[in-house]
Amino acid sequence: MDALNYAQTRDFNGPVTNLRVTFWGVQGSFPISPRRRQVNDYADRVAFHTVKGLWERIRAEVIAGRPIADIFGGAIHDRSVRALQDMVPMPDLPIYGGETTCVEVEDADGNVIFVDAGSGLRHGSRDLLSRWASRANRKVTLLGTHEHLDHRWGLQFSPICFAAPPFAIDVYGPYGFLRALDVNLGVFSRKLSEHAHMDDPLDFRMMSAAFRGFELMGAVLGEPGDRHGWVQYTAPTIEVGKTCITPFPVYHGATPCVAYQIRRDNKTFVFCTDHEVRRGDGPTDDRQIRSAAAEAKLREMCASADLAYFDGQFFQPEYNGLTGIGLSPAAGRLGWGHGTIEDCIDRAEKCRIGRTLIGHHDPERDWTEPSQQQSLALLLQRTSAWVELARSDMVIDL
Repeated sequence: MDALNYAQTRDFNGPVTNLRVTFWGVQGSFPISPRRRQVNDYADRVAFHTVKGLWERIRAEVIAGRPIADIFGGAIHDRSVRALQDMVPMPDLPIYGGETTCVEVEDADGNVIFVDAGSGLRHGSRDLLSRWASRANRKVTLLGTHEHLDHRWGLQFSPICFAAPPFAIDVYGPYGFLRALDVNLGVFSRKLSEHAHMDDPLDFRMMSAAFRGFELMGAVLGEPGDRHGWVQYTAPTIEVGKTCITPFPVYHGATPCVAYQIRRDNKTFVFCTDHEVRRGDGPTDDRQIRSAAAEAKLREMCASADLAYFDGQFFQPEYNGLTGIGLSPAAGRLGWGHGTIEDCIDRAEKCRIGRTLIGHHDPERDWTEPSQQQSLALLLQRTSAWVELARSDMVIDL
């Protein structure tokens, strides 16, 4: 697939007709930003594409017999320059990564659900605050997948925690996710622990938001831990207006992790991060059994889904330790709790998913990483499934 012809991300300003999914963060492990050299390289690529396109346009117009003066539109001013620029559409270069995991789902009734609280939540919160500037009912739902820092560190830096009038934030997730938020911020128990302020100086006393916590229980993750101001949630689904959310466990090594199926009006979005199809040891190994069971459940939940987001941090040779990533040497990724792009493609095809996005990009990949897109394009030659790399700020209407 030609990088310059890659489908552009669109901005949506119209009303939500069912579900609108916005990807505020799709990077794995920690945020990345371009170095000065990479920004210059990006600018050079844009300039090259623009000059080439303009040259081709002028050449075609001259061959057709039009005067060059007509092409440039007369005197130089902002409008004429902009009109000339519009002759050559801006290329959508393959830029991935950025902020860590956070996805927003808005339904047609105005309910907003955030999945994970990675650093992307800061951008999502700012956007929501501008949209809800005059809204009286400021209630949002936050679904957490697990406690790792890259999936929760955006909360305390998000303006919805400090806004006036205040937000009400209902948080659902496994024990580890809720405990990590409370131990560091005290948002549920409204008490400070010995670990408060180890990551940053903020806590519940600075926040205006009212938090309620719901620990996913029952068939999702098993026995409860010691609660810190939240309650057990044993129902098989979470209802947010007419939107039905079904949590289910996936395999993230020693760390319990949850995926979510989100449904409304016959449209389904499955969000699954930090899941590994484990390849190693014997078939009777407990870790292998749990991984296989989680994959079977994931495929059940993905059957004929309209949209799915998967963790595809590695290509299979990288997972197997045959090749490195970026400048990092080859190292086996068995047991790291992350997925491969090949497994994502196979799942998309076998489950007949309408559109599949692969995220949680490895931070060792270069900011522009053309080789990742090229390698994916080679794999996609073998399937008719719609699979692409997830990028920050993508917006998809269901």
